[in-house]
Amino acid sequence: MNNMTLRAISGIIYIAVLCFGILIHVNVSFGLFLALALIAFSEFTKNGKTTLNLSTNLFSYLSVVLLFVGINGGFIGLNPMINKLCLFASFFSITGVFLFELFKHFEKGAANIVFQLGGLIYTALPFCFALPFAHLNGSYQGMVLISLFILIWSSDTFAYLCGKTFGKHKLFEKISPKKTWEGFIGGAILTIGTGIVLFYTTNITSLNNWILFALLAVIFGSIGDLIESMFKRSIGIKDSGNIIPGHGGILDRMDSFMVALPVIYAFFAIFGL
Repeated sequence: MNNMTLRAISGIIYIAVLCFGILIHVNVSFGLFLALALIAFSEFTKNGKTTLNLSTNLFSYLSVVLLFVGINGGFIGLNPMINKLCLFASFFSITGVFLFELFKHFEKGAANIVFQLGGLIYTALPFCFALPFAHLNGSYQGMVLISLFILIWSSDTFAYLCGKTFGKHKLFEKISPKKTWEGFIGGAILTIGTGIVLFYTTNITSLNNWILFALLAVIFGSIGDLIESMFKRSIGIKDSGNIIPGHGGILDRMDSFMVALPVIYAFFAIFGL
C-alpha cells in the first residue's frame, strides 16, 4: 500500500470516527473529546520528554481528566455536586504537579512545571469547550461542532489549492515556508462560501453569524496551525505522533481546532449564536 492510499484510508476513518462520535450521542461525544484531550496531552509531553528532556507526572494527567469532567459532566447528566468536586479536586491535582517536582526533581522542577501546565492549557483545555460550544443554543447540537471542522478543513484545503495555483508572497516563511498570502486570502473567501452553504443546509444560526463563524475559523485556525508548526520546528520533529497513519498525531490534525474553538466559543457565548 503506497503512502497516498494509506493517507486516504486513514483520513476517511479519522473523519468517520470523529463525525460518528459527535453526532450519535452527547455521551459518546463526551468520551471522544476526553480521549482527544488525553492523547493530545500525551503527545505533547512525549515530545518534550524525548527532545527537551522534560518530565511529567501522573498529577498532570489527572488534572486533564478532572478539569474535563468538572466542566462537562453536567452535559451527560452527572450530579452537579460531582462536577463541583471534580473542579475542586483539579486544583489539588495541579498543586500535586508542583509538590511532586518540589520533592522529586528539584533541579529541573521549574522547567517541568511550566512544561506540564503549558501543555495542560495548550493541548487539553481547548477540548473542554467542545460540549459547551455544542450547547450554545440550549440543547446538544453535534452539527455545530461538525460545522467548525468543516470550516477548518475547507480553509486548509482551499488555502492549499489557492496557494499552489496563485501563491507568490510568503505568509510566514520562517515557520511554514509553503503558506502564502494568496492561499490564505483565497482560502478565506472560499471558506466563507462554505459557511454560506452551511447556512442553507443547516438550521443553526443566521447568515451573518455563519460569515463570522467562517472568518474566525480561518483566522484562528491558521494561527493554531502556525503555533503547532512553531513547536515542531523548535524541537526538530516532523510529526507530533503517529496515531493516524500518513497524517501524524492528534496535535497535527487538531492544531487549528484547538485554537479556533475557545475563541469562537467565547465570541458566540458573549454575542449569541
